[in-house]
Amino acid sequence: MEGSYITFENFKIEEGKIDFECNDKVNGRERSFKLYFHFNKPILPSNDAIVCALSTLFRRNYSKIYINLRMSSRILKNIENSNKVEITCNGITRNQRETRNGYSLNFSGGFDSLACIYLLPEDTKLMSVDYDSKAINGREYEFFSLFNEVNIVKTNVRKFFRVSSLMNSISSLLYSNTHGIKTQFSGNVLCSGPNGFMKMDKEVAKVRAPNGIEHIQLTYGLTQVATTIIACHYAPEYISKSLDSCADVGSEKYYRKQLLVRLASQKLGKNIKIDSDKPQEKILSWGDINVGVDFIGIYFLKKFGIDFINATHMVNIPNEIIEITNTLSLSFYERYNTNRLYEIPKDIRGYFLSRLSDAGIIPYTEKDWKEFRIIANCLAKYYPGIYPS
Repeated sequence: MEGSYITFENFKIEEGKIDFECNDKVNGRERSFKLYFHFNKPILPSNDAIVCALSTLFRRNYSKIYINLRMSSRILKNIENSNKVEITCNGITRNQRETRNGYSLNFSGGFDSLACIYLLPEDTKLMSVDYDSKAINGREYEFFSLFNEVNIVKTNVRKFFRVSSLMNSISSLLYSNTHGIKTQFSGNVLCSGPNGFMKMDKEVAKVRAPNGIEHIQLTYGLTQVATTIIACHYAPEYISKSLDSCADVGSEKYYRKQLLVRLASQKLGKNIKIDSDKPQEKILSWGDINVGVDFIGIYFLKKFGIDFINATHMVNIPNEIIEITNTLSLSFYERYNTNRLYEIPKDIRGYFLSRLSDAGIIPYTEKDWKEFRIIANCLAKYYPGIYPS
């Protein structure tokens, strides 16, 4: 990182769009390119909001950062502290007191993101990022643009910066002044990675943007199974389009979600149609992708049986996994893990739990917690990042 730098200059800021230039140097390689943030609504973000959006791009990749904008001392200090970097700008402004009471949802269109819409209050602002690339994001844009009230930022940042989940906050950050946002929510699901299996001995530190906006993963206590049930319960008319937006027909991801919709439909007593029932083109082997896929594979094994799973989805599932699965109910896959419930703001926590309940999702029972730990301990033998308990 030593000797690396990035600069953001020549800003052209108008109502509804921001254009600027970027220069950087990493590992001895220098680049110069043009970037933009264009909006679907006639807004004019503050300099601090723009700087916060830019902060999602550089993370800790640079030793020096220059932004040719004036910004508040609070924003500059917070970015320096969180990125361990030297940052300079075009001038320092006084910190402004801001009243923020609004909620936003970083909406990408997947099942967990779709479920979030119906778990949050109706006045939550939908925020989406159009990365202006058919190869990356075109189908997502086609889907989330169906929602009339969505606030969209169109940008080309993914052409020049490594893809990061932080980038999905760009819209919430740039619209933060317009809508007085104090908390941004996003999807994500339980056990998509090793951290999802950790025991919660203490509360996790809150994640905040440089301007103080809190970031909460609303569905982190729900598996892909549960978020699919919620989405199918509240928005069956959107399921097929959501699936088309986030995966290629014939891929493992498409087929996995296809099976999840089939099971959710059966549980809810609905007949939810999707555009394609094409099978998975390549059968997986246990461990081919990641722990999240194998974790859901265990649920499929329970629901469909080993012969069906071997023929359509996954082979080489360890005998120990097969044997243990036969002894468990695995009901926890369809329920809510309350480890991170404390993160949900108190003023909407009751609403959140009631919406889960209306979709048939209840909190873990003592038996669920026991079975969850059994599965975690089994997976820990194959994934060193999981710490058994």
